[in-house]
Amino acid sequence: SGTSIILITGQVVALAGAIVGGILARIRKKELEIVNDKLRQINSELWRQRQDLSVRDFTETQGQALEQEEEEEAKARKRIASLEESMKAPSAAHPVESYGSQGSSLAQARREMLGALTAGKEALENKDAEAALESFILAEERAIDVASKSSERFAIRNQAYAHRMLGNSKYALKCLQHVLEISEEIEDETSNPDIFGEIADIYVDMGEYAIAGDYYDRCIEGIQE
Repeated sequence: SGTSIILITGQVVALAGAIVGGILARIRKKELEIVNDKLRQINSELWRQRQDLSVRDFTETQGQALEQEEEEEAKARKRIASLEESMKAPSAAHPVESYGSQGSSLAQARREMLGALTAGKEALENKDAEAALESFILAEERAIDVASKSSERFAIRNQAYAHRMLGNSKYALKCLQHVLEISEEIEDETSNPDIFGEIADIYVDMGEYAIAGDYYDRCIEGIQE
């Protein structure tokens, strides 16, 4: 009868849907098994031996650079003052060079950058992702002002951590891709394996196991090179 045909057709559709769902489930299970295998391989290669400086070491290194910049600026001011006195010219005729959109001195811009990096790290440790993101964005801006690509890279990488804490996976991926671009630009790709691993972790969070597997492969290759 017509009713029987409708019921049978419905059963066929349901059965087809169940078969497709079962196939997809097996595929995703296989993808997840592959990802787990890659993670075990990465752990065996000790991929977590980080190449980047810790925030403490980074801050100490940048602090030394800041002291040197302040000394240089003080010497420059003395030379300018001496020249002004000898020429009896107003100080406006010999301005100290400024940097960035705010017209800050190099030392001041570096101080603001270091302060923002420190504040951002503290915010991350306190699980305050929004405050961390705000601080690291400021740090990136100041790093650009003083043309410090390594500091810019450091700030952007930490922005990725903050975005991930906030659940903004796409923004985190965008930040990490930018980090890779800067590393290529400054010809320092020692941290790339770590970045590939972090990108893969995000894709796992998103359920994109096949893409995650590709990035874990790149992570493994980078470690083994």
